[in-house]
Amino acid sequence: CVDGWPYRSLLPSGVGVITVPREEAYAANVVATPQGVLMAAGFSKAAAAVAATGRHVTAVDVSAFRRADGSMTCLSVLLGLC
Repeated sequence: CVDGWPYRSLLPSGVGVITVPREEAYAANVVATPQGVLMAAGFSKAAAAVAATGRHVTAVDVSAFRRADGSMTCLSVLLGLC
């Protein structure tokens, strides 16, 4: 979640939370897979925070989707079709 996210206290107990810097908020939208985490490329602090938990990070260039106000989860349905 993004540092300072006001709804963090509403998450169920036991839910793991990885906090990313506010300036890298776009990178908080990820797709988790059994192999690791797919996240937007270009957000080194957020990628380091995820990697520090032992998860493998695969950075994906989604800059074209970002320009259209899209993100990783907008593309997640496509992953199931591949």
